[in-house]
Amino acid sequence: MNIIRKEPLNSLGYGFIAKQYIPKGKDEYYLRNRQNRNDTIYRPLSNSAIKLLVKNGNSSDNWSMVLVSEFFDPSLVKNCKFYGLVRIGKLEPYFHEFNNLRMPVGLYNSTIISSDIGDNAVIDNVGFMSHYITGNDVMLVNINELATTDHAKFGNGVLKQERKKM
Repeated sequence: MNIIRKEPLNSLGYGFIAKQYIPKGKDEYYLRNRQNRNDTIYRPLSNSAIKLLVKNGNSSDNWSMVLVSEFFDPSLVKNCKFYGLVRIGKLEPYFHEFNNLRMPVGLYNSTIISSDIGDNAVIDNVGFMSHYITGNDVMLVNINELATTDHAKFGNGVLKQERKKM
């Protein structure tokens, strides 16, 4: 039998690392901050940017947790939901092409949870993106689920002491 837990919506995107594994004086983002090695300085969204984002069908559980680079163009973000700490690099009016796939830079029709997005990324129709750090000029298109956990084995996980078996 599958167990489905109900949690408050305002906890979505938070608590990636259990409190007992966070070193004293650190927060749940300390490893993420260390892994995200770009030189981008993030700032809070302006009131006018939030108004445009909402007008374009976007939502956030807490707009103060959506941080952006200096060269962020909010008109290139449409129909997205943001939860937790989301950091977005610069978005400029270009398109990327890979093999014959041509897509405009920006974030479209996606749910993004506690992730860092590099400069000029294309994220379109990503149903669920959780706890990822993407590079610059990344193209993520038509993906149902892209999620990592605190026990992932490919670099986003948190090393824990193994429990001894009795």
